Amino acid sequence: MPQPSTREAQVLRLLAEDLRREVIATRLGIKVGGVDFHLRNLRRKARVSYNSGLVYHALRYGWLLPPDGTTVVPARLCPAGPLRRALILLAHDHGEKQIAGQLSIPCCRNLERFLHDLRVLAEVATSPGLVYRAVGLGWLPMPGVGE
Repeated sequence: MPQPSTREAQVLRLLAEDLRREVIATRLGIKVGGVDFHLRNLRRKARVSYNSGLVYHALRYGWLLPPDGTTVVPARLCPAGPLRRALILLAHDHGEKQIAGQLSIPCCRNLERFLHDLRVLAEVATSPGLVYRAVGLGWLPMPGVGE
């Protein structure tokens, strides 16, 4: 498995920290197109299609350190049922149409509502940030190497 470059690792870390592409670009002093270039390379190396799947796979490959400490979350706040299934599919690199189809959600707009609810619960703004935070909260298991 090819390793990320230093710049790719910086972009990946900021993506996992729930920053949007524009903010990542500003922080690193590069253009948004440069961020997109590094994300494309990372997705290619990880053999995934989406940034949310990239974050989960980066944890598996050791490209990202796990979130600091696990937060104990009351069971009533842990996503269950379709919300949990949507989170698992998101982490495993499924696109919105695939997730909507597997959950029998009539349209992507309803799925966006599901994902919004998950992001609110995890107190994040982006889906890659959600996946990373979900591991730290114990909503998703830490992916094992070679899993």
